[in-house]
This record gives sequence, structure tokens and C-alpha cells, in this order.
Amino acid sequence: MSFKSQSHFIIIGALVVGLLSAIAAVPAGAEEAMLPEITLRVSDTTVQSSDTNAWISVFMRNFSDTLAGFSLMLLLDRQNLIEFRTDVEDTLIDTTWQYCIQWYQGACIEWRDTTIVDTIITSGAIDTIGGAIAGWELVTAKSVSGSPHTCKITCLADRLGPPVHTGLPPSTQERRLFSLKMRVYQTLPESLANYITNVAIVDNLNETSFSDPHGVLIGTITQYSICDTLYKDCASPENYPSVPCTLWINSTAINPEDADTAIVDTFYHFWKCTDWSGDSCLNWADTTRLEADSIWIEPRPWTVRDPSVTFYSDGSLELLFAPACICGDANNDGKINVGDAVFLISYIFRGGAVPPYLECADPNGDNKINVGDAVFLISYIFRGGTAPHCD
Repeated sequence: MSFKSQSHFIIIGALVVGLLSAIAAVPAGAEEAMLPEITLRVSDTTVQSSDTNAWISVFMRNFSDTLAGFSLMLLLDRQNLIEFRTDVEDTLIDTTWQYCIQWYQGACIEWRDTTIVDTIITSGAIDTIGGAIAGWELVTAKSVSGSPHTCKITCLADRLGPPVHTGLPPSTQERRLFSLKMRVYQTLPESLANYITNVAIVDNLNETSFSDPHGVLIGTITQYSICDTLYKDCASPENYPSVPCTLWINSTAINPEDADTAIVDTFYHFWKCTDWSGDSCLNWADTTRLEADSIWIEPRPWTVRDPSVTFYSDGSLELLFAPACICGDANNDGKINVGDAVFLISYIFRGGAVPPYLECADPNGDNKINVGDAVFLISYIFRGGTAPHCD
């Protein structure tokens, strides 16, 4: 019996050693190589309904390329709860430089001031302080076509003129790019199923894209097609098609015919031979479809986001409503004290006033209002007992 038990330990030990050896055999960078090269994430945020402002943050991890500029469009799916604050704009102009106008034996003997305008623009109540792009020379957040529910963020690490900012170097760590201020509506609709607004990233290179210091797009792939049909939905305004659409996005409709519009983009070339030698054409000329001897369909390159190296994650903002009462505050005077116990005893035994909020008059959480709740409060107030925990 003892021998059998030891053999089990030996087998288990061998398995553990083998597992550790297999883990050690995996190259150190293999796990990182499995991650997308670019991840973009909008945070999930909660805010009290009584707060008029809220902040939502955008995070990024750029694993292999230096990020020198990007544009990003965010879209709110609920237009009755909250909006982007794009009505604030500030400009900071920096800085004064000096240059030498007279040298003597390798030393400057006369300096002259010159101001080089290196403008850092912040707009739309966007906050980069403590973020990965703090100090970038262009940071703007603007509404799209005047809609407070669609926000376009444009950022550049460096503009013309010194000083030079090279951008955001690669890192395996996720970093906050910026936080965006939002305005919560003071008048909210009642009887909604939820008070959650989704903050979606518009996944379209015309609206959301990233570039390196050379201006080359990163996280993209070029495809070729001879006949491409694009299906689009109108994201703004809400009353489309009675008014012209100002923002088109890729359709998410399961059936193409359910999309708002279809765009067929194909290049046709029509040729007619003007000089034949037997069965061979010596000279071709452009012509119309009706007169053509041959038709050539030109493949067109399409640059799109490469989902194999990029990952986008939408966020949300949830409005929370403060409770109408404090658990254990039976008389609803904003305090928990002996007066609440007296109030409960009067209500239970003497037909006194009904607690304004019955759910907060059950401090022991047993779903009953009786003398046990008054005793529970006395224990909590005078003996340091368990805190009220209404169900």
C-alpha cells in the first residue's frame, strides 16, 4: 500500500516536471507574438445621474510600431442620455528660442531671440495629462456635422518646426491615450430598460486610422478586387433619409438588401483595335462599350484594417441612480440613530407613521419589518453590531 502511494507521487512529480519543461521551452516572446500588434479600447465607466459631467478614457497598446499620429471617431448609440462636450477650445502657444548672429573663436558673442510658434491645440474638453500622448502638438476633439453624439479626435505628435516629437514608441503595456469629457443630460427619460450608452469606435479607415512617423498607415492590409460592392448605413443624422446623410459607416446588416445604400466600385476599360496584322492587334485605342473589341476589368487596391494584427473594443457609460434612502434610516431624516429604533417601535406596536421607504426600514435584511429590526439597530448603534444591510 505504501509502495503504491509512492508510485503515484513519482508519476505526478514527473508530470509536473514535464509541464514545467514544456513551458520553459516556449520562447520568451512567443506569448507576446500571439497578441495583436495594435489594441484600441474604450473604457467602461459608471457615473452618478446627479453628475452633469463624466469622463471616458481610451487606451492603446502598440506592440511593434511607433505611433506618430491618429484619427479616431467615437459614436454614441443613445442620444437621450449623454453627449460629447465639444464646445470648449483652448490654445497654448510655445516657445521662445535663441540663435547666434555673431561668433568669435567658436563662442557666440551676440544672441538674438526668435519665437518659433509650436502650437499645442486642445479642444473638446479632451484631457491628455498623465496620458501617453501628453505633450503632442495637435490634440483636437470636434463634433461631426454639429452632432454632439459623434466625436472625431485627431492627434499628431509633431507639427512643422522644432521641437521635434517622435511619437509613442512601441510597448507591450496598455497605455491611456486621453480622456474625453461628456455631458450627462439633467432631464432623463423615465421607465427605460437601462441607462447604458455604448461608446462605439467607428471602424472605417476614413474615420479611424493610425500612422508611423513617416506617415505610413499601420495595422492595415491592401487587398485587390475586380468588382467590389460596399454596403453602407447612415450613422448621422437620425432622421435620414428625409435629410442628407452626413456620416456613412459600414453596414452591419445580415442581409445586404437591408443596408441603407450600396456602392459598386469597379473600373472597366474598353478597347478597340485600330491596326490588325492577321489575328494580332498592333494598336489599341480607348473607346466606348458599344464599339469595344475587348473589355479589361482593372483590379483596384483596397486598404482596410487588418483584423489579424488589430483589435478594437467598444466601451460603455452607465448612469447610476443614488438610492432614495439610507438602509436603517427608518424615519428618513438622513441619519441612523436611536430615533429610527423608536420610530420602528411606534410603527409596529402603536400604529405610528409608516416608514417613508419600507425597503430601508428592514436593517437586518430578513424582508420583514418587526421588533427584530429595532433590536438590530440598538445593537448596531450602542454595541458596535453588524451594520444595516437591507435586501
